[in-house]
Amino acid sequence: MVPIKRNIKKEFVLPGDIGLTKIYVIADNPNRIKPINRLGNSKQTIREFPEAEKRIAGKQLLRVQKNMMPNDWKPMGTIGPGVVEIRIHAAGEYRVIYVSKFPDAIYVLSAFQKKTRKTPRSEILRAKKEYEKIKYFKVEK
Repeated sequence: MVPIKRNIKKEFVLPGDIGLTKIYVIADNPNRIKPINRLGNSKQTIREFPEAEKRIAGKQLLRVQKNMMPNDWKPMGTIGPGVVEIRIHAAGEYRVIYVSKFPDAIYVLSAFQKKTRKTPRSEILRAKKEYEKIKYFKVEK
C-alpha cells in the first residue's frame, strides 16, 4: 500500500505587482475552508470599519469560506461574473465586494462605507481593476 501524503503544497508565483506574491494551494482536502486574499486597500479599509461592522464583515466572510452565502448580499455583474457584494447595515452602510468562484481562494476586491444610495463609481472601477488582475492569472472554466 502507498502512503498518503498530507498537506501537499503547490506554490505559484505570480509575475508583476498585483498585491499577491505567492499563492499556496493545499491539495489534500477539497472540503477545507478557503483562504481569503484581500486585494488593494481592502484589508486596511475593513480594519478602519467600526468594531460592530468589522465583526459583521468577518462573520459574513467566514460564511463564504464555508461555501455558504452571506446573510445580505447582492450580485455585482457589472464588475464581473461571480462577484458579490456583502451588505452591512448597522450604524452606517458598509460594503465588502468579493469573488469566490476560483477554487484556490476568496478574493476581497474592495471594501468601503456607502454614503449615498448608489454604489460609488470609483469603488466599482477599483473592484473591476482588481478582478481583471485576478482573471488575468486564472483559467476560468
